Amino acid sequence: MTLGENIRSIRELKHISIGQLHVATELSKSTISEVERDITNPTISTIKKIADALNVPIEVLLSSTPASAETINNWDNGKVTE
Repeated sequence: MTLGENIRSIRELKHISIGQLHVATELSKSTISEVERDITNPTISTIKKIADALNVPIEVLLSSTPASAETINNWDNGKVTE
């Protein structure tokens, strides 16, 4: 999966809207949308903001393997096992 696909997948698994992610990251809605659609290459700082807002490590967003709902829930619950 691409970075954008991972962000969208995790955001949707957590039932977070682009608007809510915009508020949490202070990134524009259009920037978030462009990142999710792989139209733009975000900076590390942008990726970090998104990862923090989604409560996942950057590695999860950059992984070519999709994160499972169980893995995402583990991160939300403070567990770091995959």
